[in-house]
Amino acid sequence: MAATAFHYYKVLYHVFTHSAYAPDEWTEDYNKAEETCKLYADTHGYARLYEERYPTRGHYEDAQCEEDCLVAVGECPS
Repeated sequence: MAATAFHYYKVLYHVFTHSAYAPDEWTEDYNKAEETCKLYADTHGYARLYEERYPTRGHYEDAQCEEDCLVAVGECPS
């Protein structure tokens, strides 16, 4: 039987908009991230919520290895 590779990840939720008045936010709490995303979308008309995964083992703990866009509101400003 072949060995199975196990991946250990830390999940962070990243909320951002392109407004100078709204800083990027990172949190481990999805509900907080979702509330922040709604606030940014209502206030600035644009917001993104990403799930980012970081390895918890090895030499790459600060290096993001995967991300998925969970919520996208509004067009990306140019």
